[in-house]
Amino acid sequence: MKRPRVRHEIRCMAGAELYGRLLREAAARGLTLSECVRRELEELYAFRDELGDALRIAGDDGTPARGLFDAALKGLEARLAGNFGAQAERLNRLGTDLARLEAMIDRFYLGVMLHLEDVPEQLRSVRLKRASERHRAWLEVIERMAGDPSGVRSADSLPATDDVEAAAPRSRREHPRRR
Repeated sequence: MKRPRVRHEIRCMAGAELYGRLLREAAARGLTLSECVRRELEELYAFRDELGDALRIAGDDGTPARGLFDAALKGLEARLAGNFGAQAERLNRLGTDLARLEAMIDRFYLGVMLHLEDVPEQLRSVRLKRASERHRAWLEVIERMAGDPSGVRSADSLPATDDVEAAAPRSRREHPRRR
């Protein structure tokens, strides 16, 4: 059976500043002064109840509750622990992708080596010097592209004509298969 709603009258004194604030709040909410005071008290007690729950949660593991900071820290730890699993999964996928890329580069290198002819002894020092120059130019281009803050190859990060020419072979004689 439903209990009849009993209303009790409460009287109190308020200073001019508090009274003015209550009047402004009541006007802003479109309430009478007594309705505004009642709702403000209900909100205050609801907040205290939530705060009390947070303080009790902070001391659930047997340690005494030391305050709201402990409750916030405990909540943060729970969120971090939940986020840790997702981050670990992302790192695993990244590791798998990196291993796949490493295998692709290795297979590419093997394919290139299969198609290159052996260099005659008299040309080895010249070819080594030229290959080192092209490699250095290639690394400079890669460094510029990697330094692009947008992470996207823009027109500025593409190799300049001079870079392409420096990285390219000097003549077709260096590559006998290209005729």
